[in-house]
Amino acid sequence: MSKSRLSSEQISEICESIPVNKNLPEYVRLSIITRIRTRLHNELSNVSIYQNLFVAFKDEIVKYYYKTLAASGEAVGVQVAQSIGERQTQNTLNTFHSSGLSIKTVVVGVPRFSELLNATKSPKMVNCLLYLNETFDTVGQVRQRAGNLFTDMTVKRLTKSTELIKDTPLEEWHHLFCQIYKVSPSVLGWRLRFYIDMDIMYEYKVTLKMIAESIMNAYSDSIALYTPDWKGIIDVFVDEGCFSNLQSSVNVPNEVTEEEVEEEEELEDLEDDDELEDNEDEESKEEDVNRNSKDVKDEKKLTRRVCAVKEDVIPADIDRVIHMEDKVLPALSAIRVCGMEGIKDIFFEKRKDEWIITTEGSNLYGLFSNPLIDKTKSLSNNMWEIFEIFGIEAARQFLIEEYMDTVSSDGTFVNPSNVDLLVDIMVYTGTIISISRYGQKKVGCGPMAKASFEESLENFLKAGVNGEKESANGVSASIMLGKMPNIGTGVFEMMVDMQKLKSLKKVKPPITVKQEIVEKVDVPCVNEEVPASRPKFVKNLMF
Repeated sequence: MSKSRLSSEQISEICESIPVNKNLPEYVRLSIITRIRTRLHNELSNVSIYQNLFVAFKDEIVKYYYKTLAASGEAVGVQVAQSIGERQTQNTLNTFHSSGLSIKTVVVGVPRFSELLNATKSPKMVNCLLYLNETFDTVGQVRQRAGNLFTDMTVKRLTKSTELIKDTPLEEWHHLFCQIYKVSPSVLGWRLRFYIDMDIMYEYKVTLKMIAESIMNAYSDSIALYTPDWKGIIDVFVDEGCFSNLQSSVNVPNEVTEEEVEEEEELEDLEDDDELEDNEDEESKEEDVNRNSKDVKDEKKLTRRVCAVKEDVIPADIDRVIHMEDKVLPALSAIRVCGMEGIKDIFFEKRKDEWIITTEGSNLYGLFSNPLIDKTKSLSNNMWEIFEIFGIEAARQFLIEEYMDTVSSDGTFVNPSNVDLLVDIMVYTGTIISISRYGQKKVGCGPMAKASFEESLENFLKAGVNGEKESANGVSASIMLGKMPNIGTGVFEMMVDMQKLKSLKKVKPPITVKQEIVEKVDVPCVNEEVPASRPKFVKNLMF
């Protein structure tokens, strides 16, 4: 007889044999039993057994199901902490064996686990996994189709360098551009020149015309002239009207005439002569000091003379220069030419004869608006973005999958029920709370529970100053106060009726078979010697 797979009727029979806890509320009971039977059905779909052992196989499954049930009042949180904590401790030790290795830029292991526990709103590495609605044969076709739809390309990212050009005649290509596009050269004044990185421009299929149109659409009072794509130059002319309201913020020094400089020098020379006459009898050390002071004064004279000769040290148009470099240039550099905000780069990967796109950065709102993206399968690894778009249930399922991938990344088995319990604690309030002292504040537990977690002294001081109330319902507070915690036999309350207890009749306990044999045989005390005439089995009954 050979093995054969279980039929659908046999699988259904095994699933139906799993009992239902009728003490739970109806909607909770249905949810739990449906999840258990669905998971069991998926596990049994590929099982092959001998058909004559089907009944024994079914009974064995039911027996193991009862073994996995937690007893009423059992502190399952301790088991969850032990199960997950043991795995993470080993992961921490394993990090020393992989330090210094260059791996792909995906946060895994202990850092990712810390991000999930702390519910970080700004993860180190945010990316999206995008499935496509179209099929492609080669990566070239995918790259050609994606083009510049996703990667966020700003003017700053496309630019190698910039230059401010003022009071310079127009070049030949400026006049040619003005003739073709009907632009009047008389309105052209100061210009910012952008030197475009040709490699990036060709990689993402961006043209100079696209960049110029993006600039003029963002600022209608500007004019952008561009060369052919092979040269990679864009000149942006700013309207002269933006300089009319500028006020000088630089204090230009007053001009100093040569006569004033000479008079100051003569006065200083007279003072120096008087000082030299008075100090003829001083020591050589003091003479060196005077010589040094004279050198300093000579330097000041030279500085004044240089300032007097250069009457125009600070240019008169310094306000325009500052305005162009500090305001106009940053504003133009921040203009988005193509792509979506937040998507820094894209990568292509083939999985099971299907091309997918992995992004660096995330923007689900923008990505789902593109018809190329399959909205039913694409996903982000940012829990807060999933929560804002899909809701708390989707965030819960995402957290469960992320925890399982992180904890079981090396193939180690962790019971999914442990992860389910951890995630339920994080999301049961309707939002995502962190497993940290900041999350404890939102739960509303007592001061003793907070103090037993972190910052003991600070929490006790705040509780004393603010007069917080301790209900002593938690496990930590109960243990501190010597109270029976709400776990194990303390999950229920039992009242004893003392009157009925007093009226109970004293009943002699039943005699066991062993005691009856001992009484009939008349077993002696321990110290009493056993006569040799007694049977041997009596000696075996002695304690």
